[in-house]
Amino acid sequence: MAPVKLLIFIVPLLLCIVMVSGCTSSPPRGNASTQAAGTMFPVSLTDDLNRTLTFAGPPQRVVSLAPSNTEILYGLGLGDRIVGVDVYSDYPDEAKSKPKMGGMINVSEDAVIAARPDLVLVGQFTPVTTVGNLCAAKIKVFSAHPDNVSDTYRTVKMFGDLFGVPDRAQQLLDTMRADVRDVTSLTSGLNDSSIPSVLVIITPGDTCYVADKDGYMGDLIAIAGGRNVATGPIMTPSEIAAADPDMIIVPLTGWTVTTFDSLRNGKEPWMQDLAAVKNGKVYSVDYDLAGRPGPRMGAAARMMAETIHPELYAKKSDNDIKTGVT
Repeated sequence: MAPVKLLIFIVPLLLCIVMVSGCTSSPPRGNASTQAAGTMFPVSLTDDLNRTLTFAGPPQRVVSLAPSNTEILYGLGLGDRIVGVDVYSDYPDEAKSKPKMGGMINVSEDAVIAARPDLVLVGQFTPVTTVGNLCAAKIKVFSAHPDNVSDTYRTVKMFGDLFGVPDRAQQLLDTMRADVRDVTSLTSGLNDSSIPSVLVIITPGDTCYVADKDGYMGDLIAIAGGRNVATGPIMTPSEIAAADPDMIIVPLTGWTVTTFDSLRNGKEPWMQDLAAVKNGKVYSVDYDLAGRPGPRMGAAARMMAETIHPELYAKKSDNDIKTGVT
């Protein structure tokens, strides 16, 4: 059975998360003039389970059960409010020392309750039963799972409003957008003949899990000057052969090393005739950086661009040397 991290890409096909009742009750409304760092409270926000929750004030004790949400919290300077994280929340380094609440799916509900949070941030893969159980324990639960680049920007703004730090959120958004512009300044002028076809493959087999065009990594490929040939989140070997991408990228972590080696060496018959395999254009990128929508978006986009268009960064380095930029 594939490790839990694979679910970041495949669970949308397998898991239907429904709206949970009994978790949307509003707290007593505070004084409307109460203000925390620019946010007027009480504030009502709609989460990614389409539930509207009202907050009398900014949460102070937060459990985050998704690495992307954890990174956004730290990006907003809210690490001191985090009282627990999932076991995959390992960035920044400070997150590693936070109490662990289990995995994204196998959540330790007892540990969450014992942490006495006034808010639990859940992700796309938090089981509906866990959400319901936490709500039954009178813990407020807010769902946030950005699926693409625009969703990520929206989530950062929403967290700024939720935690009473809208100015910090705007500063973070400005930085993220500037980082992405640094990449598009190099890739936006590419002509069609210079844009290679790209496919991100997570696992090969009779059904191959790939990065869909509409998802976060699909957006990163476009920003980085690639043309994603994925026809959906799952493709068969024959569909991949028909698409015949110029380049294959494997997000690399411990358990995807086999995927990378198999593709790079053409270990399966269907792989051997792929242009990317024959031309030695099977590359790896950091799994967590590529797959976590959050503050490191610009770094992820640059990583993709350096993989797809290394020549652009070679030129940039040459120009920097000529102009004395260090």
